[in-house]
Amino acid sequence: MTNYRIQDIIILMDESGSMNSMGDEPLQTVNEFITDQKRVNQNDGSTLSFWKFNTEVTKVLDNVPLSQVGLITDYQPSGLTALNDSIGMAVTAKFLSHKKDDVICMIISDGMENASCEYTTEHVKNIIEDLESKHRW
Repeated sequence: MTNYRIQDIIILMDESGSMNSMGDEPLQTVNEFITDQKRVNQNDGSTLSFWKFNTEVTKVLDNVPLSQVGLITDYQPSGLTALNDSIGMAVTAKFLSHKKDDVICMIISDGMENASCEYTTEHVKNIIEDLESKHRW
């Protein structure tokens, strides 16, 4: 018997001004990933949480059944990049929810942190290492 695990997915998408140079590619990448996951995880109880970040961090979708997620269309790059805050907030929110194990986290970013106020790079690194080693993230 296969040891099948329902996946919970978190997507973090950089919507800072530096992403303007990439055009629609980040949005297309996110939508292709969602479409692929829906095909692979058809009606199996998988969920999706979607966060956008620039100077501010915004939770757009929270544990929505994957089968009910549509295409993401709202994407307007501006502001700075609170990368650490977005990671810290999103993974902490997921960890504090009903599902702590077997989570997939996808981050779309140019990687230029310059606006976080709550989480440092070291703090985020420690959180990620803990989730990977103890909870199969």
